[in-house]
Amino acid sequence: MALANRGQYHQPHAVRVVVNKATGVPDTLAFQNRRIMLAPETWEVIREGMRRAVEAPLGTGGLAKVKGIEVAGKTGTAQNTHGPDHAWFVGFAPYDNPQIAIAVLIENAGFGGSHAAPVAGKCIERYLNGRLTRNDVPRKPAIAAQGTAPLQDRTGQ
Repeated sequence: MALANRGQYHQPHAVRVVVNKATGVPDTLAFQNRRIMLAPETWEVIREGMRRAVEAPLGTGGLAKVKGIEVAGKTGTAQNTHGPDHAWFVGFAPYDNPQIAIAVLIENAGFGGSHAAPVAGKCIERYLNGRLTRNDVPRKPAIAAQGTAPLQDRTGQ
């Protein structure tokens, strides 16, 4: 969120209102807005780099792209001495008017651009479009045994 909002961020929270059981009076919780102080041109360099990481033809976060929405993000691979590396992606969208910020961490998955970025892209698409239309994994054609009906996936297709 701080990257999308050029340094301004809000304390994360899951509760907006607490109701006093005895009185029934709602207590609206206040959360501070905070700011990371960097020069405006520094924020623009960071944000543009994140945009290019997803939107540029050879960007490492290309699998987070969403048709019709400019996405910005950063991929990463965290080394794990106990097993396969962890994959991560942080990002936001739309680039010019951020409405969603996301962080995806998948343990023992490998590269962030290969595994975490597509998950983030699907979440962004679902959140902003209200539905999911992309399919990153090519579907294998159903192969029917001779004399039987074609195989179906979970959706009945």
